[in-house]
Amino acid sequence: MLLCELIARPYANMGICDDGPYILMARTLATTGHIVYNGWAAPMMTFQIYLAAAFIKLFGFSYTTVRMSTLLVAMALAFALQRTLVRANINERNATIGTLALVLSPPYLELPLARPNPRNPLRCSLHHRLKAVRSIPFTPS
Repeated sequence: MLLCELIARPYANMGICDDGPYILMARTLATTGHIVYNGWAAPMMTFQIYLAAAFIKLFGFSYTTVRMSTLLVAMALAFALQRTLVRANINERNATIGTLALVLSPPYLELPLARPNPRNPLRCSLHHRLKAVRSIPFTPS
């Protein structure tokens, strides 16, 4: 997934869609240590802002740096999906194929490049499926 993102060359030193306010909140957190909600963005994304602020402190401020921080979240979601499929009694091979089918699809590849939206239907769907699968008793195959 990381290779596909880097091949797409997601480098632009400007806001794309509505990620400008989110990136500015992360920059303010990195420089002042305080979260300043500017009112432009509808959701308050505390986890993503702290992650982006850590990347800004490590690598310096740029829009691309903050977007790359969301790649970390996307890769963690891909790992969680694969483990969820295994927990749902799907063998490792098929779980990996299913995960790759989702992770290499255009809607998923677009996620890290845009502002991380907690109301994103794909992320909400993965969250609720994980909750449902956790109710299934685990039996290793």
